[in-house]
Amino acid sequence: HVLGFHHPNVYPELNLRATAPMGPETCQYPLNHVEYEPLPEDADSVMYSVTKHRSKTCLTLDDLEGLNFLYPTCEGART
Repeated sequence: HVLGFHHPNVYPELNLRATAPMGPETCQYPLNHVEYEPLPEDADSVMYSVTKHRSKTCLTLDDLEGLNFLYPTCEGART
């Protein structure tokens, strides 16, 4: 919740997927480069509700992509 994400397994219809990688062309208007799409069944996210046991609480690639699009940096974005 600190990152501003919801639980993708509770609200799958609200999951956003990037349509382009974060970069100089997308960082000015990042929400123009996402679309609603539920996570695939085998996807992983640190934001799954507590019904899923996690041995580690590290960001996944999907979480990092979401972080880059919600809080974009036009230079030096971590990928």
